Amino acid sequence: MYSDQPIYPTMVPPPNYHTCGLHLQDSNDNSNNNSNNNGNNNNSNIPGSSDETSETREGSGLSSRKSVAMQEQPVYYNHKHGEKPYKCNTCRKAFSRRADLNNHEVAFAGGKHFSCAYCCKAFCQRAHLKSHERIHTGEKPFQCESCPKSFSQKIHLKVHERVHSGEKPYRCHMCCKAFAQRDHLSNHQRVHTGEKPFSCTFCLKAFSQRAHLRNHERVHTGEKAFSCYICNKTFSQRTYLRNHERIHTGEKPFNCDVCFKSFSQKAHLNTHERIHTGEKPFKCHVCKKAFSQRDHLNNHQRTHTGEKPFTCVYCHKSFSQRAHLNTHERTHTV
Repeated sequence: MYSDQPIYPTMVPPPNYHTCGLHLQDSNDNSNNNSNNNGNNNNSNIPGSSDETSETREGSGLSSRKSVAMQEQPVYYNHKHGEKPYKCNTCRKAFSRRADLNNHEVAFAGGKHFSCAYCCKAFCQRAHLKSHERIHTGEKPFQCESCPKSFSQKIHLKVHERVHSGEKPYRCHMCCKAFAQRDHLSNHQRVHTGEKPFSCTFCLKAFSQRAHLRNHERVHTGEKAFSCYICNKTFSQRTYLRNHERIHTGEKPFNCDVCFKSFSQKAHLNTHERIHTGEKPFKCHVCKKAFSQRDHLNNHQRTHTGEKPFTCVYCHKSFSQRAHLNTHERTHTV
């Protein structure tokens, strides 16, 4: 009447039956209920029933431990490209990586319920999300009425429109100088405070503006990012490129207020104006003689040092000034 095979209660799978942790947990619950019912019905008269019940309970406990262990193990998906197996339990949004889901849930818990569909960054307001997504789409819906330029954000358009209107709402409280942008005012105020928050990583020299630091660091790196579109000569600073391009264009935007002579570079205008003012800011530390140009001071100082850096290519005679060398070389070419 009784077989040698162990009797398993209803809904309890054999130990060698492979199933998922969720089904095992359901089966364990049923097995516990059946075990309690069997105990209440006094089935102790059935041969082997008490042993079988204890074995079943032991198997149920083992299955329960297996179920918990399986639930605690990380799940690894070998999903195809484009699949999104990780789903948010709150908003049902799906992700291809568990890390993206975790970041989304943290943002959602912090009140940032609007997630970017491109980079998973989250925002508290839908308007902020729409503004951010234009970075990915390249959309520029805000058009300037004065020129064809367009912008992705309305605040950028407002700042740009001050170029046309001349509006300068940000005023320095020390010198009353006005600026169109708040950042420009902040940079200017460091002229008064002497603050230099931007330090060179190579020589630790400090600067008041980040742009000045970038220009300086190119001295160390040797980078020449600005190229002339006519002769392809490169420069480390944009201002150097602009000065060079005037050689090709012939532009001379700097005019003398006294004689109306024009120059391609502001430094040349400053040097020229000393002819009218009589200013001589460059002084020899040996004899105290003063000069209006630094080059003139350098030439003069060689009379004290005896240095002769300019050598004739024909007879190797040396001179302290380039003009004297040029005069001498004509004796060879005539």
